[in-house]
Amino acid sequence: MREHLEAEPSCVDTLTSLGAVLSDAGRHLEALMALRQAEGLGSSDANTYHNLAVAMMNTSERDKARGYFEKAARLRAGAGTLQAYFDPHGH
Repeated sequence: MREHLEAEPSCVDTLTSLGAVLSDAGRHLEALMALRQAEGLGSSDANTYHNLAVAMMNTSERDKARGYFEKAARLRAGAGTLQAYFDPHGH
């Protein structure tokens, strides 16, 4: 994914999927960086916002997560993106 981003740094799908992978690996601050970049590029992918919420739940930004989960629920997930795992009981 990082090689693809070097060639296409504004690829929202890759940034969204990278955020999911980083979050699943417990690297939530790095995930937030990639996902905020996707958000800043105008992502309309539900997975971008779901993944942001998951990463936020695991950082000091937990209080912002609900709004991102709600936004994700209003959007459609892109066919080419990954969704971070989220366990609401254990996040």
